[in-house]
Amino acid sequence: MKLSNLTVLLLMILLFGCSDDNNEPEPSNSEYVLANFNADETLIQTREVVHFADISYGEPNDWNWTFEGGSPSTSNTKNPAVTYADGGSYQVTLKVSNGNSEDTKTVTNFITVIKVNDL
Repeated sequence: MKLSNLTVLLLMILLFGCSDDNNEPEPSNSEYVLANFNADETLIQTREVVHFADISYGEPNDWNWTFEGGSPSTSNTKNPAVTYADGGSYQVTLKVSNGNSEDTKTVTNFITVIKVNDL
């Protein structure tokens, strides 16, 4: 029985496995962070509460939020609640870190506030 070169190669891979010259372990998910967030509402009326949620990748343990036009205007909690007094469209920024890495996400016009008097 004659085996093709491809068959021999496949048999060798199956028998001996693949070798990776780089023996470093794969990084765990907690080694790197990637900032991401959402909110329960993005179109609200003035004085309504918006609940923001950190949905970042990589197990961050430090959060720095900035809410343009919001109250509070900044927060260091994982899932803050914010109100807006004036109508308009507002930017939200989240910077996360975990001691090994950090990342920032900014979304312009993320929150749109309709002034109650404008209805």
